[in-house]
Amino acid sequence: MFKIIDLHLEEEAGVPSNRELMWEDLGEWQMDSLKKMGMDSKHKLLDIGCGPLRFGTYAISYLDEGNYFGVEVWEPYLKLGRRILEEFEISKNYTMKIDRGFDYESFGEKFDFAIAQSVVTHMSVRQIDELLDVLKKVMKPDGILLFTFINNRFPYSVYYEMEEPMITPCKLDNAFFQALEKKYQVEYRKYPEGLERHPTGQAVATIKF
Repeated sequence: MFKIIDLHLEEEAGVPSNRELMWEDLGEWQMDSLKKMGMDSKHKLLDIGCGPLRFGTYAISYLDEGNYFGVEVWEPYLKLGRRILEEFEISKNYTMKIDRGFDYESFGEKFDFAIAQSVVTHMSVRQIDELLDVLKKVMKPDGILLFTFINNRFPYSVYYEMEEPMITPCKLDNAFFQALEKKYQVEYRKYPEGLERHPTGQAVATIKF
C-alpha cells in the first residue's frame, strides 16, 4: 500500500486519497461483483474510468491475455498504471488509453462486461445519456454494465486533481434510469441480488444490453 502511494507521488499523479487507502477493498469488490454476474477469464471487459489500474491489477491478472480495455481522462495515470503493474509483477497484455469523448468504438471490440466505478457519480445528465448511447453500440447482446452512483439533492462541480472538470449531478433516481432504460431498450436493475454493499456506500446498479 505504501509503495503504491510512493509511486503516485513520484509520478505527480495527484494527491493520494481513498483511491489508494481503499485499494484492496474497492478492487476486490469490483472483481467479486463481476464474477458473481458471470464474468470469466474469456470475456472482454471495458473499464470506464480505470484510473491507475487499481481494479486493473485484479482484472488483467484474471482475464485472458489482451481482454482488458481501460479508458481514463487523467493522463498521468497511464504511466502510473504501468509502474503499478510492474510492482505487482503483472506482465499480461492489456489496453489503456486516454479518452474524453466516449470513443469506445475505436477499440474495434465488442464487450461482454463494462464497469464504471464512481464514474456515473461524476457525470452530467448529458454525459450519462451519451455513455448509454455509445455502450449500446459496443456491448455484446446481453452484455452487462456494472456502475455506481449517488443520488444527491443538489448538483455541484469539482475539478479532479485541480485540472479535470467534473460534476456531481442530482436526481439520479429510479425514474431517471428507467427513462434511459426505455429509450435505449435495455434492462436496468438497482442493487442486483447477490452483490455485496459498495465499500463507499454508493448505490449499485446494472444495465443489461
